[in-house]
Amino acid sequence: MMVGAAPQDGDSNQLCDWLELAVLASRTQKALLSSVNLGLEMEEDFEDEDFIAQDEIRERRIQCVVAAIDERTKSMGASYPFEFDDTRGFLKLKENPSPGGYAYLFCLIVSNAAKDGLLHDNGPWKPDLKKARDLFQVCATVASAGFVRGPAFSVGYPRPDHSKFLEKLHQIYPSYCDGRPHPVRPSWANPNANDDEIDVVAFRHEPDGLHGSQYLVAQAASGANYPDKSIKNAVGVFHQTWFVQQPATPATPGLLFPFVLRNPKDGEDHVSQQQIEGEHWRTISVMGVLLFRGRLARYIDVAVELAAEDGIKPIERLGELSKVAEWVAAYVPQLIEAVEELA
Repeated sequence: MMVGAAPQDGDSNQLCDWLELAVLASRTQKALLSSVNLGLEMEEDFEDEDFIAQDEIRERRIQCVVAAIDERTKSMGASYPFEFDDTRGFLKLKENPSPGGYAYLFCLIVSNAAKDGLLHDNGPWKPDLKKARDLFQVCATVASAGFVRGPAFSVGYPRPDHSKFLEKLHQIYPSYCDGRPHPVRPSWANPNANDDEIDVVAFRHEPDGLHGSQYLVAQAASGANYPDKSIKNAVGVFHQTWFVQQPATPATPGLLFPFVLRNPKDGEDHVSQQQIEGEHWRTISVMGVLLFRGRLARYIDVAVELAAEDGIKPIERLGELSKVAEWVAAYVPQLIEAVEELA
């Protein structure tokens, strides 16, 4: 739980998440880098240990957090909503995060409210996850547009336009010019299928107007069970079930989720480098393209820029990004009060 000390055996991502949440939980919107070691220092008051070894542990934890901050800053650029003051040793929230930056904060909170997260369990710090599930669909749809640099459609149930699934497909594929959905619901379709496990469809329009460009079919998974999902199988069943003529363009299966992947630098302290690389390889083999927290944030900002400058449309749910920022703005005071009450 976040109101306590940073995880004793946390890897770089867990410690960095803890520090970012500590920033949000502070009225100054800042947190000292050294605070990740406060729990360790409290234990030292009661134990007679090797102080040199303790100093090495504390320094290594600091190095892990700095490495994670550096990796997030480099990979996300302006979309990363935090700034690190190396001189004074603290992390702070930017005054005006980008839409992607707010999406990052949203994903930070949601992922840590899931099982084994820093905000897990019931308490005054628990966010509204029911509303968050639909807002993650917003993030996933807009990020998909940024990824393919083209239109994106929200097909996950319930759909904002209240359309039936086949009706939605008939809205999408004529504009893509590749693939023809059945005129009526196939008798062999799952009678309970409201989206057939497909949450987002996105594609790139080429200047020549012909199909054969990037085509993303993706699933959004906001819960911690995302490794159990296999979008690759779902994409094949989706095309075989709902289309008279399947799209000729090979689909890129994708999974969008608010978590972060294990940092390769953690191979030094927690598991082997080979295991980290193997886990990543297997996840991609099962899931397809992975659009996780940092990529989501960056691609959302790409989509916002494309919509403004190039007029790419439709990017469904683009206008709802403000709701993501509002959700974050409403939750932060809740987190601050929860931490202060339990301090």
